[in-house]
Amino acid sequence: MVSFWDGPNFLAQVPLNNNGTATFTNSNLSGGSHAITASYYSDTVFASSNGRLVASPPYLTGVSIVSNGALQLGFSNVSGAPFTVLGARDPSLPLSDWAVLGPATEVFPGQFQFTDTEATNNSDRFYCVRFVCRRSAAAAESEMSARPPQSTQTPSRVVN
Repeated sequence: MVSFWDGPNFLAQVPLNNNGTATFTNSNLSGGSHAITASYYSDTVFASSNGRLVASPPYLTGVSIVSNGALQLGFSNVSGAPFTVLGARDPSLPLSDWAVLGPATEVFPGQFQFTDTEATNNSDRFYCVRFVCRRSAAAAESEMSARPPQSTQTPSRVVN
């Protein structure tokens, strides 16, 4: 059995499937930071293991200026993941000072898009795509993983 935890709070205990993987879905996470971990204590087939939920940074798939002058960002990630796009003229500002431009839309499973209709008024804007943990948003899903954590907030500069 694999035990899933959010810091000191127990979430669930799930058996391994035939591939040695346990998956747990939770749609009741509150907003804010979470330290999701999974622990397995071995059996006669699989060795013990510990892992953390690791967010995958968005992968930029395209940037374009559409006919009305709006800037359109495309990126990929896990289907159902909620993202918000931030913007700022100065990338050295703390992210808390960046303007929330709006949510990214999942246009195909795992393919996201954001259109900045105000780009014509902001010719030198930096963009940041942020994973959003919301109570009513997509569920958090975790698998055993030994990968190191990666940042989910990577600013990108687009000049039009």
